[in-house]
Amino acid sequence: MSAATAGGSYTSRSWIAQADRDLEAARLLMAAGHFDWASYAAAQAAEKAIKAMLVAWGADLGGGAKSRPWKIHELGELFHAFRRLPKSQQLTEALTLLPTHDQGARYPDAELDAPPCETYTQAIASKAIELGVAVVDYARRLVPAIDHAVRSLEAAADAAIAEGSVAPP
Repeated sequence: MSAATAGGSYTSRSWIAQADRDLEAARLLMAAGHFDWASYAAAQAAEKAIKAMLVAWGADLGGGAKSRPWKIHELGELFHAFRRLPKSQQLTEALTLLPTHDQGARYPDAELDAPPCETYTQAIASKAIELGVAVVDYARRLVPAIDHAVRSLEAAADAAIAEGSVAPP
């Protein structure tokens, strides 16, 4: 049974729900003029959406010792498992631009001449939120298909083992 269907606390649904919450926070932060933190929250939403896809794929993101490889926060690296999936121009842009907000929006020494609270603008935050929404929507559409594919593969493997054409692991 895949992690998404196991009914545990780390389902793909819970990762999407948190991504939605991060987008809500991003919008509130932007409305309050905190453009740096709005950009960071949008990047966090995208990260959680991709992790929802990984959970649907069967990855264990529960935080245990065996899940250490999944403590990745770089969007492109997280998305690498799905490199064969079609990517729109907007998704490609999101995977490139949103990671810059992880450090750049929070730390005054992250490659800027001034602290992020002075350099981040409404336009930057608005673009980050737009891209965050695109990634979350992409994941929301793909998670059911990924989960279905994993369940189908598991059923085929179980059938092959039951008929004896494949030895159990």
